[in-house]
Amino acid sequence: MHKASSLLRNIKLDNTVQMEIIPVSEVDINTIIMSLKPKNATGCNGIPNKILKQRVHSISKPVTYIYNCSLTTGIFPER
Repeated sequence: MHKASSLLRNIKLDNTVQMEIIPVSEVDINTIIMSLKPKNATGCNGIPNKILKQRVHSISKPVTYIYNCSLTTGIFPER
């Protein structure tokens, strides 16, 4: 076992602050997508912002679900 791991396990954290997870709403996702610059270049998802903006109402619900799942589970996509 690594020495750092065993040290961290034995530390008492009396002054810790808990982070509250606030879910993101579809309105939040819509606002973010609509604020993107309307360019044709693609990001890591391969979809141009122009297309995202045109389909915002079709994709906002699944994107909201995925984003909130990532927040609650702590599992995030590599890209």
